[in-house]
Amino acid sequence: MRFCKVFVVLAALVLAGLLVAGCGKQQAAGEKIVIRYAGTLPVNHHLTKSQEYFKKVVEERTGGRVEVQLFPAQQLYSDKDLVEAVPKGGVEMANLSLYMWTGLSPSLGLLAQIGAYSDAGHFHRVEDGAPGQEIIKDLEEKGNLKFLGWLDFDNGYFFSVKPINKLDDFKGLRVRGMADFESVFIQGLGAAPVAMSSSEMYMAMQKKTIEGAMTGATSYVERNLIEVAKYPLENAIAWGGAFGIVVNRDFWNKLPPDIQQIIADAAREVTLKSREEAQKANAGAWEKIKNTSGITVTKLSAVDEEKMQQIGREAGSGLLADKLGQERAKQLLDMVEALRKQ
Repeated sequence: MRFCKVFVVLAALVLAGLLVAGCGKQQAAGEKIVIRYAGTLPVNHHLTKSQEYFKKVVEERTGGRVEVQLFPAQQLYSDKDLVEAVPKGGVEMANLSLYMWTGLSPSLGLLAQIGAYSDAGHFHRVEDGAPGQEIIKDLEEKGNLKFLGWLDFDNGYFFSVKPINKLDDFKGLRVRGMADFESVFIQGLGAAPVAMSSSEMYMAMQKKTIEGAMTGATSYVERNLIEVAKYPLENAIAWGGAFGIVVNRDFWNKLPPDIQQIIADAAREVTLKSREEAQKANAGAWEKIKNTSGITVTKLSAVDEEKMQQIGREAGSGLLADKLGQERAKQLLDMVEALRKQ
């Protein structure tokens, strides 16, 4: 009889221990959840403002259960450093320049295809459609991430310390490119790609270490590149500029379901807001550029622009095939083409 009582007590203790261990997998009830949210763009950039909007919405809707701590302008990590920091839990959440992640998740190269997209609407249809879902799945699996939403950085342009009036003017220039897909495009133009973080561009162009860079008009203004690169090229090279909102997967899995839903809803709002703000910010940036003394805006002819886009298509599709295989690359590019007009 005594043995039975002892057995019951021990069984109860074991069960209690299992319950406690199980509860440890999620945030304890009543415990404040702190999210460090990293960004890489200047404090006045519209995507940094989107972080502020996200913080406000999440903290209000969770009634203070969640505190979002913002670290914009590379206060914690650079674009390149986030590729390792987020998967390892060095920061819980981040706005990512997804072009930096093509080494880890090559399917992201689909969004870096210069010349493949007609306009921002076409680019968004790919992000929101079946191609985007396949990209997200691959990124989540390989990056230990939960993908929350796309962000529009800006359309891509070329800014130089020398005037670009025709396609041949690219030859021999040292040009900053964010990652491999930009690099093969730059090489196709006859220029020399130089890999560097966005925060290094100003000093590099000031010292003529590089003579040009591909980036958004908003970044050109907010990073004061307008002071050192006096020759912007008005032809759009790329659309949208794929950034993303991501959370470390291990951290995400510990969050209560209601908190996950609030965060996911807020991120979706930020996606839509970023697309509207990107176009407004782009227009505002170009207005400032054209009204700034000492700036000379140039534009390629229609013939040279089409040649440039063709160079982008050939270079990008070739690299995508190298990374994914010819058949898979063609499958994804065919999906992009199918979404061109809808």
